[in-house]
Amino acid sequence: MILDSIGDSSEVQIHTFSDVSQKAFGAATFLRVKYKHKISADLVTSKSRVAPLKKLSLPRLELMGALLAARLAKGKKNQ
Repeated sequence: MILDSIGDSSEVQIHTFSDVSQKAFGAATFLRVKYKHKISADLVTSKSRVAPLKKLSLPRLELMGALLAARLAKGKKNQ
């Protein structure tokens, strides 16, 4: 379990990152919990996709990666 004891935590944050290349893009969501004497960061979920066969510009792929990250974060926020 990610949270040892929710009563001991003073701050809980969700961090989502995305990265792209010409061949694929992906996103990962981490849960960062600040306890009294330590900080814990754990991978919650990740997704990856193969880039479309049609050649897309890197900025377009960045947008696709950002959309994937936003959907991933929204899904975890609601859980």
